[in-house]
Order: sequence, then structure tokens, then C-alpha cells
Amino acid sequence: MDIRRDYPILEFDPDPLAMLEPHKLVQPRDIPTRAVACFFQDVIGTLVKEHGARQCYTLESEMGEVPVYELEYQGQRLAVFHPGVGAPLAAGYLEEMIAAGARTIMACGGAGVLDNTINVGEVIVPYAAIRDEGVSYHYLPHHAKSRQIPMSSRPSSGCSRATTCPIS
Repeated sequence: MDIRRDYPILEFDPDPLAMLEPHKLVQPRDIPTRAVACFFQDVIGTLVKEHGARQCYTLESEMGEVPVYELEYQGQRLAVFHPGVGAPLAAGYLEEMIAAGARTIMACGGAGVLDNTINVGEVIVPYAAIRDEGVSYHYLPHHAKSRQIPMSSRPSSGCSRATTCPIS
């Protein structure tokens, strides 16, 4: 069985140049180099209303505009934006943020768990992800032995007290 022939989604083009290169379409901006892709719109609203986050950039798609906010946190500039729902949209926004000047991006979202020892609201820092969509095949080749993608590095020491588990 040739898995790539049977499942074209698994095809990987090793050419590092994409048909659309974000850095050729987006000019570098004066945005923070550190950013949080926050899936919680209510948290973003609180940062704007109660913590003085101000809009510093706008991401655009066919669905409209998505504001990117900037605030100061522990003496550092920090950008916060909603990455949208779905891997293709989130990947597009991440690519644009990188082209605009972000260099370190952390995602903050929600998840359900089947482990009853993990309480609602507990922080979980994943160390791997399971491929179940098509976007990851644009960035990494298919490995027939595993659907799991290990993270490139462990969380920073600021996350050392958080629970770590794979996303599955």
C-alpha cells in the first residue's frame, strides 16, 4: 500500500519555498516580538478594557479583520490576537504574525480531558500533538510510524508547575 497515493493529504513538498511566501506579502511592522494566540475572546476583551491593551496591527482574511493588541507585561511588549478557529486560518495568521515581526508565539486555548485527576481550569502544557488535519503536512513530512508530532522544545521554566501531557 502506497499511503501517499491512497491519501493525497499526506503528500509533502520538501521545497522550502511556498507558492505564497508571507514575508513577500507582509512588510515588517513595529509589533512585539512576543505574542500570544489566545482562543478566549473574553480574555482579550478584558485585556483591552481593564489592562490597557491597544490595537497595534490588523490581520485580515475573507471573514474580516482581526485586531492584534499590544500591552506591556513584566516590562516586555506583548501582542495578543485571536487565531480564529481551524488549522488553516490559524496557520495563516501565524505566518502573517511572523512576517510582521513576531518571533516567539504561544497559544492559549481550551481542551477537554478524559483524565478525572485533571480539574477544570487546570493548566495543561502539551509536549506532543496528534495529526488529525491537513495543515501540518505543509510543514512536516508524513511519518508512517507515528501520527504524534513532538514539540520542538520543552516549555519555559515559567511553565514548570503546569501539568504536561500529550494532546490526543
